[in-house]
Amino acid sequence: MYVSFIIIEDKDIPEIVWMSKQLYQEDPDGENITEEKILLTIKELKQFPEKGNVIKFIVDVNIVGYAILIFYWSNEYGGNIIFIDELFIKTDWRGQGIATKFINALIEGKLTSIKEIKGIQLEVTPSNQKGLNYYQKLGFAYVRNANLFREIA
Repeated sequence: MYVSFIIIEDKDIPEIVWMSKQLYQEDPDGENITEEKILLTIKELKQFPEKGNVIKFIVDVNIVGYAILIFYWSNEYGGNIIFIDELFIKTDWRGQGIATKFINALIEGKLTSIKEIKGIQLEVTPSNQKGLNYYQKLGFAYVRNANLFREIA
């Protein structure tokens, strides 16, 4: 199966919003998501593509998934890091290697203008054991530092 990974267009936004809501419904231990938050993310990344991209996954003419990528430099790792903020595959398309192809394309530097990537980072909610097992099979591992966050209204 051939899968294309393409930056979203305006016409894709309603489907991306729907998929993001699905992601958070399927993984209820995550943060609350609203359409407003999703639209703000899309607007920010379209306006400032150096910060990241929203990528749609296409099989034939069907959008079968998406990912939100955030780019940053890490002093600790000495280079560019791609943070996969969200990754979602529609139910009927799961188990067909689409996410694996996506992550491999990132590793090979095929999906962004960022070259010399030092690492890919992602998060999995602790209750998502299936997701955790999957990412560990792809070579992702716990880092020694705890990830802390402080929300500022």
